[in-house]
Amino acid sequence: MDNCCANAFVSGSLDDIGGLIGVNSGKINTSYATGELSGTVDLGGLIGKNAGEIKNSYSMVSISMGAMHVGGLMSYNEQTVENCYSIGFVSGGGPFVGGLIGWSAGSITNSYWDIETSGRTISDGGEGKTTSEMKQQTTFIDWNFSTIWGINEGMSYPYLLWQGELTPEPEGMIEGMHEGYAEGEGETLPPHSADQNKDWEINLIELLRVIQLYNSGGYHCDALGEDGYAPGPGEVNCSPHSSDCNPQDWKINLPELLRIIQIYNIGVYHACQNQSENNYCPG
Repeated sequence: MDNCCANAFVSGSLDDIGGLIGVNSGKINTSYATGELSGTVDLGGLIGKNAGEIKNSYSMVSISMGAMHVGGLMSYNEQTVENCYSIGFVSGGGPFVGGLIGWSAGSITNSYWDIETSGRTISDGGEGKTTSEMKQQTTFIDWNFSTIWGINEGMSYPYLLWQGELTPEPEGMIEGMHEGYAEGEGETLPPHSADQNKDWEINLIELLRVIQLYNSGGYHCDALGEDGYAPGPGEVNCSPHSSDCNPQDWKINLPELLRIIQIYNIGVYHACQNQSENNYCPG
């Protein structure tokens, strides 16, 4: 399987869950997953259990409520992992929980995870790096940044060139996304509500604003507010915040907050109508 992607939102008392595939015994190359997972055991951001070959792939999936065998990229590895990374938050209260791999008896080469965004400093394989290091090309030993990978140095994590959205420009912007609207499945979509300066990036100040709404337990419309909203109860006579998508209840819950943190971590985002719960995707 080449050039594949998934935006996963899976929860329940389930085992063998992966953002892309639950159990793999084949070859996966140049693929990625985003989203959120929750379950019990064998939870992996990209793959639940791996008995095959994984190369040049990554996960931005956040994992919550895991028990044992939980990993940012995969929970359980028996074969080959090469040139891969993960950055998603990893939650697990039992044994074999890792930032990249929960448990491995296979080969893991030149693969990394973000120790800050994952909340994990250990993994059964791979190398843990800071967020700053994960946005530097020199971190990724022997990776092909000519025909497979790209990176916006110091601003984004590595991305797959086939994605096409993250071609670096002199100002670190994305062509076609500076006019205030972007195409998404035949429709024009405005920037995300959190994106106050409408540059198709979520900066730290903008992220902290969403965290403020999350911490308040609710929000309301405020035409004089910096983003058109204000924390706490009040009038709800405007469109809900873009982060408020599952459910749309005038509250920002944890999975919704983690979604905007994913966008913040990758550096930029784009409109992806009907491909995600909130119609926006990282990258």
